Amino acid sequence: WDVAQASLVAALREHQPDGLLGFSQGATAAALLLAHLAEAAPGTGAEATGEAAPPSGAGPLPPLPRLKVAILVAGFMPRDTRVAELVRRGGAAAAVGSGLPLPACLFVTGTTDVLVPSERSLALAACFPPSAVSTLTHGGAHLVPTCSGEFKLTLTAFLDAAAAGGPVPPAHTVQGGASPAAALSASQSAASLASANGAAPEPATLVAAAAAAK
Repeated sequence: WDVAQASLVAALREHQPDGLLGFSQGATAAALLLAHLAEAAPGTGAEATGEAAPPSGAGPLPPLPRLKVAILVAGFMPRDTRVAELVRRGGAAAAVGSGLPLPACLFVTGTTDVLVPSERSLALAACFPPSAVSTLTHGGAHLVPTCSGEFKLTLTAFLDAAAAGGPVPPAHTVQGGASPAAALSASQSAASLASANGAAPEPATLVAAAAAAK
């Protein structure tokens, strides 16, 4: 995880995203990253996140972005107890605001997901402060639901609230199934978030957390 974490932090510095999108292991990796940032020391330099200092003469590292939103689909608590403790510890740090601010977090689960049952995703969500957490349950399996219909309305409301800095919407259940072939693209989420800000979406508005977390 240490290697994956370093790669994700470097991606944040390079792309300066507004948010994170993670699915399955990627959602767990995103949760671990949020927990890590919640424990970061004051400041946004390498010393804040335990990164190696840049080479002499290379100039300072780009600042870490202030994330506005994180969408975690079918995430789960790591089975490795040491890594799972990192999530719990970071969530506790987020509750007292000791590190970087925690973005609004949407945890998405499926009622027919046999690979990652809803209770595993909700256990992950429970590690973070309730004030920053919104949950959404759809009727599908282990997938990212189609960005249409009621799911789209719920997602847009969540992104609008996050962009405005207001409280996240409460837990919500979307009735019915979801198409296994459909996927929520980063560009669709970026467009919703940028629209709420009244600006055109940038290509790197969302960074997908694709690193595996054991």
